[in-house]
Amino acid sequence: MVKKVGSCPSLATYANEFGFLEGVVKTHYNDFLSSSDYLALNECENISDFIVQLNGTRYCQYVQHHRDDANLEPSVIHDAMMRKFVDDYNFLLDNAIEPLLTFLRFCTYGHMIDNTILIIQGTLQGREPARLIKACHPLGRFDGIGALSTARSAKDLYDRVLIDTPIAKYFEKAAIGGSAEDTLTDSNIELLRNSLHKHYLEDFLELIKELGGDTYDEMKPLLDFEADRRAINISINSLNSDITAEERRALMPRMGVLFPCGTDQLVNRDSLQGVGLALSRVDEYHHIFVAGSEDDLDSTVSIEDGMYKLETAMARQAMYRGFCFAPFYGFFKLREQEIRNVMWLAERVHLGLNEGVSKLPIIRD
Repeated sequence: MVKKVGSCPSLATYANEFGFLEGVVKTHYNDFLSSSDYLALNECENISDFIVQLNGTRYCQYVQHHRDDANLEPSVIHDAMMRKFVDDYNFLLDNAIEPLLTFLRFCTYGHMIDNTILIIQGTLQGREPARLIKACHPLGRFDGIGALSTARSAKDLYDRVLIDTPIAKYFEKAAIGGSAEDTLTDSNIELLRNSLHKHYLEDFLELIKELGGDTYDEMKPLLDFEADRRAINISINSLNSDITAEERRALMPRMGVLFPCGTDQLVNRDSLQGVGLALSRVDEYHHIFVAGSEDDLDSTVSIEDGMYKLETAMARQAMYRGFCFAPFYGFFKLREQEIRNVMWLAERVHLGLNEGVSKLPIIRD
């Protein structure tokens, strides 16, 4: 259960306590790149051209010192965009009071989980700890993260580092398919990741229930979508594997539009077509599945792209809401999508490919 933070205040009190930061986060909508910005980026011939184009956007101060650099890599773009994301997030965090402060922190717990798994997986594969830490999402870093590379079991993870982090409670609940003393392997680390995210989402749902009001009404569909996406991914990624139906069920969040009937169907499907049948009960998901399956590219990748587009549409709507915390979550998701969009283009420009921007979820016209 989430630590008690209290419900959202009345409208008058909300305006006084959170109105300023809500206004700040809504002005960030104008920071997002427009469709014309994407068209200009798509015409770039190299990463240096990318820098020139971004110099005319809100990313100016984060890229301008690279204007005269040659032979730039796409990672330069990624790092610059992440710095702006972190600065914008930290401004909100530094000026927030409860319960918004707890809500903002919750938005980063998924990245803490992914960073933890990244370091453990990378260590198992023999990668250098310093490089792994550099690859971590900056909003998911925490004190002692480097010590994760020495853990050899789930108990090691918890006892050495995670016990003092906000995600420790999810490790306490996580079902890893055996004893906490079991050695971590490439196979059970993925089970651990999914179990952690399940408990995180269920905990986030408890938080918005406690906050209540419009925050609950606007946030629940967003968290339900995330739970459904994870359930769909677990079902697809475990096809042709040794994972049993009950093991799948244990990894799926007990929430979402699909829960419980849809998830019951998903756990028992053994083919991609079977997954499609399970999704037929939700029009939006079924449409994405059908469109993705008919794509000439890898169908699972196309389904993922479709889910990102739906998430972008939902997050955009969340930013228009008022007197609740949904705009903060919407901003968080849209900024992450913008970084994915720009990096997709940057990688292709770097490879000499100009494939167009029609498949990208454009945030602002």
